[in-house]
Formats: sequence, C-alpha cells, structure tokens
Amino acid sequence: MNGTIERWLAFAREDLRMAELALAEGIFDQVCFHAQQCVEKAITYPGGRRND
Repeated sequence: MNGTIERWLAFAREDLRMAELALAEGIFDQVCFHAQQCVEKAITYPGGRRND
C-alpha cells in the first residue's frame, strides 16, 4: 500500500479510537466529531482528493 494512504488510514484509526473512548465516557459531541473525521480521512485522502 502507498505510504501516503497508510499514513492517512493510521490517522483515521486514531480518530476511530478517540470516538470509542469518547463514547465510553458519554462525550457524545466528541463521538460525532471523531467519527466524522475518521470517515473523511478513510475515504477522501486515500482517493487522492487532497494534495500533500
């Protein structure tokens, strides 16, 4: 896998983990924020829609 793709997928996994931690703590606005960030990074950046 391309190094750039791997890097952005790692960022997406970090956001997913933060969403999971926020969910466990009942911090729902942060769950929504990090879940959205996770999906955006997992879909948009590996598709080459952002110039690094």
